[in-house]
Amino acid sequence: MLIKFKKLSQTAIAPNKSHYNDSGFDLYADEDVTLMYGETKVIQTNIAIELPDGYMADVRPRSGLTLNTSLRVHYGTVDATYRGSVGIICENAAYNMI
Repeated sequence: MLIKFKKLSQTAIAPNKSHYNDSGFDLYADEDVTLMYGETKVIQTNIAIELPDGYMADVRPRSGLTLNTSLRVHYGTVDATYRGSVGIICENAAYNMI
């Protein structure tokens, strides 16, 4: 299946697979963001995708990132009709110990 994508900025990084047999593509933030304790933001990839009718894409967390940091990536769904920038919902789950 061919999945078309478009970079919406000069600095956007194209989705790619780390290994040829990976089941999904890696997405990359196209902005530097600081999340304060307990804060949640949508981080833009500036990548738009074109999915075939009847299909959807998932944005999922990486298990190593979740295990080793307080960053939480929340599941997201991209429907076949959506043509905007794919966003990644991120939360800093750390607590301010001060």
